[in-house]
Amino acid sequence: MYCAGTIVSVKYIVMVFNVNHYCLDTGHHLFVSASLESFNALITLLRWSWTTINKNISDMCLPYSQKNFYMDLSKKDTSSICELKRLMFISKSCFHLLRSYIHEIYPDQVEKIKLPETEALASCVVEVRQLLQKILSDIRPLEVLKNVDRIFIDNKGSEVVKIMKCIKWLNQILNECHMTFVSCYHAFYPTPHLKLYSLWELLMDKKNTDHKNKLLTAVVAALCNTTYRLRELMPILKPTKLDKSGSSDQDHQYYYPLLVNATTSAAHNSLKNEPNWEVLLTHLLDIIGLPVRNVILNSKKPDNDLKSLSTNCSHLIARVVAELSSQATLSEDGTEIVNEREILLTTPSRFAKINQTKTWNAGNGSPDAICFCVDRAGIAIAGCGVFAGIGNYEFELELLVEKKQLEFDEPHGNRWKSLIVTRGSFGPDDSAMNYVADLKFDHPIRIKERVKYAIRLRNYGGRTNNGDMGLSCVKGHDNTLFSFNTCSLSLNGTTQSRGNINMIYNFKLISNFKLPFVSNSHDKNCDFERKVCNKLKARESTLSLLKTVVEKSMELINMSIEKLKKDPLVYKYLGESAIVNVLLPLVLAHIGPLTSFSKDAKSAIHVLELINKLLPAVTSINLYSANKLDVMYKDLSDKLDGSKQFGKFKSSKTEIRDSKCTTTSHHYAWVESDHPYTAATVSNYKVKFPKEVKWLCLEFDPRSCTAQTEDSLQLYIPNYRDYSDDDNKHVVTTPYIPVLKKFSNDPMEWPFAAVMLPGNEVMFSLETASDYLKNDRISRFGFRCLVIGYEVEELSKYQALGYGLVHLETELSFLGGMCVSTLLKCDIILPNNDSTHGLEQGSVSVADQVYAKHSGLLKKGFALAPFLNIQQVMDGVLPLR
Repeated sequence: MYCAGTIVSVKYIVMVFNVNHYCLDTGHHLFVSASLESFNALITLLRWSWTTINKNISDMCLPYSQKNFYMDLSKKDTSSICELKRLMFISKSCFHLLRSYIHEIYPDQVEKIKLPETEALASCVVEVRQLLQKILSDIRPLEVLKNVDRIFIDNKGSEVVKIMKCIKWLNQILNECHMTFVSCYHAFYPTPHLKLYSLWELLMDKKNTDHKNKLLTAVVAALCNTTYRLRELMPILKPTKLDKSGSSDQDHQYYYPLLVNATTSAAHNSLKNEPNWEVLLTHLLDIIGLPVRNVILNSKKPDNDLKSLSTNCSHLIARVVAELSSQATLSEDGTEIVNEREILLTTPSRFAKINQTKTWNAGNGSPDAICFCVDRAGIAIAGCGVFAGIGNYEFELELLVEKKQLEFDEPHGNRWKSLIVTRGSFGPDDSAMNYVADLKFDHPIRIKERVKYAIRLRNYGGRTNNGDMGLSCVKGHDNTLFSFNTCSLSLNGTTQSRGNINMIYNFKLISNFKLPFVSNSHDKNCDFERKVCNKLKARESTLSLLKTVVEKSMELINMSIEKLKKDPLVYKYLGESAIVNVLLPLVLAHIGPLTSFSKDAKSAIHVLELINKLLPAVTSINLYSANKLDVMYKDLSDKLDGSKQFGKFKSSKTEIRDSKCTTTSHHYAWVESDHPYTAATVSNYKVKFPKEVKWLCLEFDPRSCTAQTEDSLQLYIPNYRDYSDDDNKHVVTTPYIPVLKKFSNDPMEWPFAAVMLPGNEVMFSLETASDYLKNDRISRFGFRCLVIGYEVEELSKYQALGYGLVHLETELSFLGGMCVSTLLKCDIILPNNDSTHGLEQGSVSVADQVYAKHSGLLKKGFALAPFLNIQQVMDGVLPLR
């Protein structure tokens, strides 16, 4: 046990060895740290080894245009093969040392800087970059690897084995060069300006693009792993000239000035056009769809380099979408944009101290109330945050306004007028952070400046937390000042200094200001409006990017549908492509929060329209391929195995269809500790189902809990990730890995809903310490859990060909359901017509008088234009005849 025992400390000594000087047998010093001599030696050695490799390849292989391309290798001596193996080890060692030296001088994190830079070392880094670019874009290895299929045609037996070894070593050298380039990319291109131009220059190069695929793959892979935000690096939300934007290259010149000067002077940025995001996106999408396009148009099988490049470009676009969606949806500083006109804000807590002992009595409906007013117009109250406890609560929330003196019914009558009342319930799942529950009205209520309002809460339930040391004024994130006062409606103890009502949720009208990207003011209001406009711009860019991706995908799918009738293998290549397996699933997953977490109905409708275009095409190609391939499989089985085998296939298909309708499982197991559990022990409980089980569902008993923090339950699953790359064998390093967090004495930490875990095995580890509390009232139940195993239907050979398309259809359906769920929410914020906000009270009274006299004119309703589309409704447009 690590939390109890009698062993206090461990005595140990440190062994010190003298490792100052080590020498090679040749008399040369072994460089253990980066220096100018080590760089020059490694660069010279790597350049020589690569030149020799190219020479050996040229000697072993005749020009690829001849028929006996690989025939000459069988006549060569094995010395060339042995020399190539030695060169492989030399090259890999050079790459390893170069990575370590560059990271020692120019680490990827500024905090790790140890050695001062010099002009000579900066020039060496530039020389290393140019050498790696030359290796990755060399045309001779490309020609050798491109014709690898002819090995089995022109050679036999041991000759094929020798050639395959040479090609394997050549691939290892190129892969090591790729890893070195990606790892040192931060030093090769130290500024955002250079990073952007490194990608732009390769994409704009129209000459001999095939042999530069490896170099472009390395650049794109490095950008996917960069520490910079791609939404700031790419020219999406701001101009391309970074010296005019908020984050320029001057920050990086401060850390590595000599390296920046060396890389800038060596860069060939002689392009006439400035980088443009639309052009970048178009080229990246063309590269992603190129493997499938080659199969459809030219019946050309995609090579590995192009597939790797397509996958990395997909990850790059997906990361851009993830960053844009995160900027548009995450509530930074308590703000949440719900549409183009209004933003949801949260005031800071009006209490300086939170009492978490749960001693505040809800009073069985006795009202808690607080008065407040704001100092500016354009504010709408959406709800408030109140403290909660462990159990469930029924509430009634009301917003009131103080009447004017002329509105009193009698001298001592009620001075408050109710504006809106909402009722509902909340529980532990609604109050995860500091036991604060969000209570919102059915719709926001616009309030006036410097007018006293009151929020009254009637709560029915157990005891809750409360706040102390209340503040009289708090300032929102938009600098709106909220002033609080004690309210006469409060009968349960809530005052200005303490109480249960913690914060207020309000909307602010944002349609009156424009995008302030060029403002040089340092006013807090300008900063806030700039953040809001950046969120709006990020939302527009995200939806525009999604539209472009869907349109490109539709082009490929439509082309595939036409070609599929002639060549069924198109379904295989389309299902295995990066655009189906990587790009679309990741983009749809990152778009989900934009439609569900926020309440922007307009974005949800926009996404639904795109799904309406893409989903029918994906479904039709899946249905056609399923029927076509099933028929082909049946005919083939009938010809090969006869009618008996066909009957077996038919019955198995019937069983599969029946299993699709079955949602129950035959694999159940109850796991529980002793009740009460034993102290100062470690108990492991293991559940393992047959291999057919692919998912586990865990349901904990509500009584599961421990007595003290030191007593905890940890879940473990097998470590499925420890596999070697060469032979795909399991490597036992860590047999089990922990999942979820530890569950201890806090009932709120235990899962209330079912937990899904992958695999067919799970282990429960209950670790308990000595019972030092000695309190009989505390629950020592331990845990009790029901484990259910679910089998997953095994796909047939032909179903597995296009699994990517089947998975894409599921993703599209799920995202469409999220959009519909957003539109069905009762608290969704629909846009209002700005013209109605400017109506004065006199205009409203005149309209009431006209309606009272001529109400018969509206018996048949408003004369609206026919077929009003959803976009007009979301824009608040009501066209009258």
